[in-house]
Amino acid sequence: MIEERIRSKEEKLKDMHVTRKQLEEKLQKEEKKQEKINHQKKVQAKSKEIKAKIADDIQNKQAELADQASDLEKAAAELQTTKKPQEDNLVEAITSTLGDAVENVVDTVKAVAEVVGDRLEETIESLTEEE
Repeated sequence: MIEERIRSKEEKLKDMHVTRKQLEEKLQKEEKKQEKINHQKKVQAKSKEIKAKIADDIQNKQAELADQASDLEKAAAELQTTKKPQEDNLVEAITSTLGDAVENVVDTVKAVAEVVGDRLEETIESLTEEE
């Protein structure tokens, strides 16, 4: 009879250990879940903060652009009121600048082609010498 009670108590103890282990696992899962929720809340808060900062930056840029727009409108009005000969000078200046830019591009392309040609010749010569 005593042995039976001991065995019964041992089984009960075993069941209690199993229950304890299950509860500890459940607790760990809940802690991980809570950590994940907290992390998501932090991410959302940071996201809102960044969105607010971007919105502020956009508003600031719009204000700056509005200021610049008024300055540009004033400059455009001044240009429209100026005399026609100045427009001719402006056209000549633009044409001259574009001509110089095209000339520079052509010169650069020629120089690059010359360097590539020289290197190609050197490579061919070195290959023929190796054979």
